[in-house]
Amino acid sequence: MYAIEKGMKKVNGREVVTFARLIAEPQTEVAVEAGTTGYTGVESREGGGRTYLRVLCTQGDICMEPVTNACGDMTGFVLATSGDAGMDAVSKMLRFAGKAIDDKRCGFDG
Repeated sequence: MYAIEKGMKKVNGREVVTFARLIAEPQTEVAVEAGTTGYTGVESREGGGRTYLRVLCTQGDICMEPVTNACGDMTGFVLATSGDAGMDAVSKMLRFAGKAIDDKRCGFDG
């Protein structure tokens, strides 16, 4: 079993309950934290839900790079890794983050 820590982050003025854990594989370690307010019933940016995801590579060769548009604005990111342990860590990280967010969505499939 692994330890999960409950936390709180502020996203655009709204508090989001988060859950974090450390994923350790041979020569690879990734800290992941994810959470959401869940649905608010408002589709606008101002009143809608908030979602948070943080990934931190503390050991290994996981590469994270920003993706920018022609104006230099960050519009996404690339996450890449080498080796079987890196693949396992990324897979576990994404499953954990998805579960942390889905649990707060209460089973809605909007």
